[in-house]
Amino acid sequence: MCAMRRLMIPLLLFLAVSACEEPLFDTPSRETPESGRNDPPPSAPDTTRAEVLVYATAIAFPDSVDWRAGDTRGAKLVLFENEKAIGSLPVPERLDSDWHRVMDGHLWTYYNDGESTTIACDGSVLFSFRGQETLVGFLVTNGSVHTVGQHPGGGFTYRIDGQEVYSSAQGTVMGTSADTERQGGALSLDGTDIIYAYAQPVQGADDELLWEYRVMRGAEMMKSIPALSGVQLFDICVHDGEIYRLEYRYGHLCLQRGGNLTPLEVPEGSHSLRLTVVDGEVLVKGCHYDGWDGYYWLRDTEQERYQFYARWRYLYNLYVDDGELAAIVLDLDNCVVQVVRGDMEVNLNFETHRLHTARCVDYRKGAIALALTGDVDYNENVLLINDRKVAVPFNGYFTGVYLQ
Repeated sequence: MCAMRRLMIPLLLFLAVSACEEPLFDTPSRETPESGRNDPPPSAPDTTRAEVLVYATAIAFPDSVDWRAGDTRGAKLVLFENEKAIGSLPVPERLDSDWHRVMDGHLWTYYNDGESTTIACDGSVLFSFRGQETLVGFLVTNGSVHTVGQHPGGGFTYRIDGQEVYSSAQGTVMGTSADTERQGGALSLDGTDIIYAYAQPVQGADDELLWEYRVMRGAEMMKSIPALSGVQLFDICVHDGEIYRLEYRYGHLCLQRGGNLTPLEVPEGSHSLRLTVVDGEVLVKGCHYDGWDGYYWLRDTEQERYQFYARWRYLYNLYVDDGELAAIVLDLDNCVVQVVRGDMEVNLNFETHRLHTARCVDYRKGAIALALTGDVDYNENVLLINDRKVAVPFNGYFTGVYLQ
């Protein structure tokens, strides 16, 4: 079992480990043969002592290093629990905010050295497999680690605990690891089923390149969506065993549910269109700008259900949980100036704090958390949890925040 507070650095995971460095993760390393694993992933942490646990990740540098100028010497990945640093790992040479995340209170990392991909939990190597894959989907459920990795030359592989389960030589997976509305990025859960979708190129008439879409349940194909000229597919979602598609056809944005196709009336010029599950219901989400005014909306097939206006500001995103709306507003320099959650409103100074990645926001269990990185002239990093602001002093930037 991975132990969050007993920390060790596995030499297999990171290239930048000094032989004389004192380990910070003191759980025994589990060096495994390729495509093998020793132990199952850890169980969820005990949260009975606290209603909400807040984890955050950050890349920290020695105080003498100017990371904004591109200096990355001495970088470490730091894990915080309720605003306190509880451990760190050296950072690989390639600084990438997507090679780590927190799930169920555990720090998961993956690293590719050009020949093999290694996955670890809380610093302990679980398994590795040959090949260079960019993990666009990552999900831990029922004691197994599910990954879907895009290949550099095209195609992808879906794996369970490092073992290949399904692959495509040409397919492009829909979704990315940066998708924060679905816990697993390109992977999602429908009940106990692992769901993902991918596009397969096909040749149309007059050598037109078209895309056929396939909806997958693990290694099983649920549905093949034939390539159609003049149809633009934005998103696919599976909920309660039913397939939803958001697409543009017949001059309209349409929602297709099963065999029912419903045109949607949305503001002209809406973008960032996608499907999202809100309180057990699939809704359509979009954003629209009218001059300088930002406007996010969530709707069903009949009407808008949630909306938020940001006057003379950019609207970063809109969130809904248990019927309560939350929104984050940016100024024209992309700094956070307002956070709203229900009747709660927090205003911040202009041009002082930024969200370094999309994972630096989490909203669930009646709480909203932001991991804010200080701007160039305001070098103070802050965790904002509802209306409580806590300064977290370190030289670097936050990469994510997670409510458990």
